[in-house]
Amino acid sequence: MSFAGQALAGSVLTLGVLRGVSGLFIGAMLPSVNALISLLIPSAKRGVAFGVTTAASQMGNVLGPVIGGAIALSLSIPAVFWLTASLFAIVAVWVAWRVRDPRLQECENLN
Repeated sequence: MSFAGQALAGSVLTLGVLRGVSGLFIGAMLPSVNALISLLIPSAKRGVAFGVTTAASQMGNVLGPVIGGAIALSLSIPAVFWLTASLFAIVAVWVAWRVRDPRLQECENLN
């Protein structure tokens, strides 16, 4: 939602505050991803999973500004934020649909 707010920001101050909020959310998201990997990936394959997610994150740090700049030049600056908001929304829906609470799985296994 903070990326949608950035697309609608009417001032540089508002944009800056919302960028800070996005940073806080992303900072909280990274440990959650690592926790999901620990819960969902068998221990023998966790090293590979952590390596792939770290590599993907670093590639995003490199390619994100380049791709975002190209989108901003060809479409508009708000389009970059709308696209990012859309991607995060798609991932959130996918995670909510595909990832089950491990506590619920334990309860199911006991039945």
